[in-house]
Amino acid sequence: MKNKIILSTLLFSTSAQAGIATTDAINHIGEYQTVCGHVANVIQKKQQVFINFDKNYPEQTFTVYVTNNDYGNLHKYRSKNVCADGVLTKYRNTPEIVNPDGIYLQ
Repeated sequence: MKNKIILSTLLFSTSAQAGIATTDAINHIGEYQTVCGHVANVIQKKQQVFINFDKNYPEQTFTVYVTNNDYGNLHKYRSKNVCADGVLTKYRNTPEIVNPDGIYLQ
């Protein structure tokens, strides 16, 4: 029984790291996911940071919205492949993660 639990935990960890594509995020609203894709631009406004994937705003396919920037300089992710962990929500028909649990290079 222990071996089955360990194996399923390893399989879950491996698939969670791989993540889903930004274009597939719309199909997972309400779920906790790892979403990975190419950062098109990073927009900072006062206490808010928007990380837009695949295309610049307003044509982005996915957004990471940060209201409490504990992540440091998020501009370092521009033009890089990045993953973000969190619950998927939708704003104006665009999937997003608000204040992700993690943001990291893919």
